[in-house]
Order: sequence, then structure tokens, then C-alpha cells
Amino acid sequence: MFKRTLAVLWVILLAVCGVSSNAHACMPDADGFGTTNFELVQQADAIVVATPTSETFNRNLDDEFNYGSRLSFRVDHVLKGEAGADLQAVKLEGVFKEVEPSNSNDLQGAHPDSGSGACIREKFQKGRPYVLFLFKKKDGQYGWRREPSLRVSEDYFGEDSLWVSTIRYYLEVQKNPDPLKQLEILKQKYEALVSSQEMTDDDKELALDIKFQVGGISPSMPTAFLIEAYKAIEEGRKNRFAVQEDDKRLSSFHLKKLQARIGWEIKESDLKSPEVPVDEEKARILKAFLGENHADAMEFFNNLLKKPGQSPVILAAVVRYYSQYGRYHEALEILKAHAYEIMNTGSERDAAAFLGAALAVNQVPGDYEKRRWQNDPELRKWWPKFLFGLYYNYTHRFVETKFDPNMPLYSYDEYYKPEAHELRPVDYRTWPEIAIYLAYGAQYEDDPVVDWAAGEIDTYLRVVQKNKKAQYNDFDRYFLDLPVRVLLESYNDKQEQFDRIQRYFCSDKDIRETFLKQLGLVRGYSDEVLVYRFSQYDGYAGEEQAYLKQSIAALAGRNHSIIFYGLAPFMQKGPFDYEPPEEGLGKQYFKCTVKP
Repeated sequence: MFKRTLAVLWVILLAVCGVSSNAHACMPDADGFGTTNFELVQQADAIVVATPTSETFNRNLDDEFNYGSRLSFRVDHVLKGEAGADLQAVKLEGVFKEVEPSNSNDLQGAHPDSGSGACIREKFQKGRPYVLFLFKKKDGQYGWRREPSLRVSEDYFGEDSLWVSTIRYYLEVQKNPDPLKQLEILKQKYEALVSSQEMTDDDKELALDIKFQVGGISPSMPTAFLIEAYKAIEEGRKNRFAVQEDDKRLSSFHLKKLQARIGWEIKESDLKSPEVPVDEEKARILKAFLGENHADAMEFFNNLLKKPGQSPVILAAVVRYYSQYGRYHEALEILKAHAYEIMNTGSERDAAAFLGAALAVNQVPGDYEKRRWQNDPELRKWWPKFLFGLYYNYTHRFVETKFDPNMPLYSYDEYYKPEAHELRPVDYRTWPEIAIYLAYGAQYEDDPVVDWAAGEIDTYLRVVQKNKKAQYNDFDRYFLDLPVRVLLESYNDKQEQFDRIQRYFCSDKDIRETFLKQLGLVRGYSDEVLVYRFSQYDGYAGEEQAYLKQSIAALAGRNHSIIFYGLAPFMQKGPFDYEPPEEGLGKQYFKCTVKP
């Protein structure tokens, strides 16, 4: 629970400090599995005290945060790692810029620059020493790890400083080869610190830091610790390996530090983790078994599966564990046995857990676009349809029909691209759900489904131009619906797309009415822009105006909150009062020189 409290703290700090547009890449783990300082020391390939000496700039370097700037660091001495040639000097992403130094008396917070968008501090002063945590990359070179609040590049304040002494203490504890023994040593240290009548501020800092390690759940925890944590929750008792009681002096100390950092008063209750259902807390512990080498938990998971009446969330965790540790086909059988019932009758939480397990079970680690079924002829026959069916069922039940005025509705999830491409039909009309999904993806990369849609509308126009009665005699009344929907869903406000829709919009009354009707079904990122493009046109007949208003109301009613700003005046007299974004095509809207 302590790491969940850290996640609450992160949200508070975000509200105060803000983050740049790049910061979404390093938001905290939704399960609270952030890296503690003890784990950071353990996982780093090298820890050094180093001084930046020079800066280089290369526009060809791929670096979204500092645009190719690199700093050369002279390694002054090594705290962890082999002091070989590769640790004499290192080059790391960073820039020379004067910033405030780290807080020398703080173990809980990283340097404020870590919240600027790069996720870690990357601003340094030439000639000033820093404590750097380094990780080997695929090319064998050292680099950063980008994760919220990691203390990977703090100022160096000497060997006796709190941060360096803590690092050295953790390195000493980690010399013990038994992970459980390490936790026991930390727990004893914590108890010794809090039992003292005269704790110094440094003692309190270290005690808090140990508490976050020994009192939390993490994928790097020993298997025995995680099993004990699960059983303790199931039996309504405390984890015998963890810190048992809070210390009021530590809580007060922590609260005062946080208040000083953010500049306003906070109540102790603000730092408490929200109440979590027992099953959810158990599921979170089970997810921790997936992060590291926990193959020795197989018997524990076998017993979970044998227990009658297990919740879908627990079953989903078993599926993921079996898949990761060599029982892939058994995991598939569990999915086949339970998935459709859970997806059709279960709660949103249960359905999301099973859908996530179904996706994870076939993903190739490290490459979300590769699948195990792609190399298994038998599995290839049924799995793509099975998974896409689960995805479509979930989005239909819990996404497309949900009203949430604070959240925009985006149904496209790129993780299902391999299945959708495998299922691509020769005739998109036989599987419109696949066509619409592929259209979502066409906002980002070209897809043949868009050319198909344009071809269908062109076919309609050619026939109608030859015979004005053809729209009644030669076509199904819904012939235009799917092609028009595909063009709307794939729209990304490029001039080519704008011109194509405008051409169709102005070429035929039935096509124009279909665009106005299908607009209300749009689920993509361009819905508000499309509303603007259509609503500014002033040549609508009364019936067409009604179709447009119905579609805007449908979009707003599902949860597109931005549309509410201009909805009321448009419904009364128009035009739609919405300011389009500066990017894209700005204030262009559909115009017809000749009314269809």
C-alpha cells in the first residue's frame, strides 16, 4: 500500500508543478510498481560520481527530449560496477544549464527537472559532480532509465552525504545473496531507527525509504514475500515479512516535508491510499509475479486455479502467469472456457482483466506488433477472430455506450492491429467492424480500406450520373453508409482528405445526407474538427440541418465534452461556436460552389 501512497503523492505534485507534453511517456505505473531507491541501487549496472566536462550537439541523433545534445562525463570514482575502460568516461543525454542543486537532505524526491518532460533530470552545470545511476543499453553503452521520480542524476555532496551513505548501506545489504534475508536486515534497521528516542532527520529519511521498500509490493520482491503478502490479505492479517506498524513521528515528518515541497497545507488523510476491494489488491499482487523471475510460484498458481469460484480477475492473472512460464496452451484453454461468458455478462473490471490477459498471452515480449499465433498454423485459424471478438465486445459494451463528460471517447487501440490485418476481408461489407477499426488506424498510416471506401462512393456517383433514378433502383439504401463512415473515421485533417470529402459532399444530395448522418457515429480523434468543418456550411436544407444537429447531439451525448461549448447556440440558430485547433487546416470548412 505504501507504493500506492507514492502514486497519490505523484498526482499531487503533477497538479502543482505540471509537466510538458512529453511527460506522458513516463507517467507512474497504474499498479503503483514504481522503483524504490533500494531497487534502483540493486538494478543499476553502475553507480558513479562523475563530472560533466563538455557538450556535443548532433541533429541526427534521435532524442525527443533534448534534440541530440550529449554531455561527456568524467568518472571521478565508482560506487558500483567494474572500473574498466567503459567507466572512465561516459556520454549521456543532457544539456549544460544552470539549475538549482538537489536537496541534500531528501531521499524521497528526485531533482525537480525530472518533471520537465524528459522524466529524469537532464540539466547539469559544467564542472559540478553528480551521482549517476547507469544502465547498459542494447549496444553495450551506458544510458539513463526513464521513470518518474528516479534519483538517477542527483548532485554529489560528499561521501558523508545522506544520499551516498544510503547507497553504500544498500550495497552492503545487497551483498547477502538471499533476497528474503535482505528484507529482514532492512526491517531490523527500520525497527532500530524508529525505536530510538532521538531520531535525527537523516534517520527519519532512511527509515521512510526502508519503509517504502519493505512495506510495498514490487515485481522485484522475492517469490516468498509475494506469496505471503497474498495469503495475508486473503486471511485478513499482516504480512509477516513487511513493516508492521506506522510510526507517528515518521508520518508527521513526511507530511511536513511534502507541505514544504508543494507550498500548501495537506492533511494526513490526503496521503492515505483509497480503499481497494480485496480481490483487486490480490490481483495487483499477482501482477507482480509477472515482472521478474518468479517461476518458483507455479504451485501457488496451480492452487489458485483449483480453488472453486475464483473471480475472473484472479483467473486472468493465472492465464498470464501460465503463458509466461511455459504453460501457454493451458492458458489458452482457460481463456476459451471462460472468456465469452465473462465478456458478455461480467462487470467492466472483470471483462477488462480478461481482455488484457487475452492480449498479453499472445504478445511477443518487447514487440507489441508480433504474435505467437503468427508462427502457429493451427492457432492462426481461430485466435485472431477470437481476440478481436473479445475486443469488439468490450468496446461495444463498455466504451461506445458509456457517458463520461470528462473523458473523450477513442475506441481505436493499436494493440489489436495484427489481428485486424489478419482478418481483413476481401469484401469489407462482410465485416464492417474490421473496416471501421482499420479506418481508425488510417488516421496514422495509410490503409487500403480508405481507397476501397472512395472507390465505392465513386462507383455510386458514376452510376447515378448516368441514371438519376439509379440510387433507388440499383443500390441498397444503406450502400453509402460504410464507405462514408470509413472516410470519416480515417480523417486526420490533411488537405487531401479535406478535398476528397468536400468533393463527395458537394456532388450528390444522398451522399451529403449520409455524411451528416454518419457523423454522429464517429469515434476517432477528429470528431470535433469534423463537426466544425460541416457545421460552418450555410447551404443546408431544413432536413439536412436536422441530420447535422442529431449527429452533434449524439456525439455530445456519448461523452464528447468539448462539443458542449458550442452546442446550445448551434441548436438554436447556428453556426457552431467552436474554435478549431491551430494545427491542421485551421478554419477551412466545406463549401459547395454548386448546390447538389
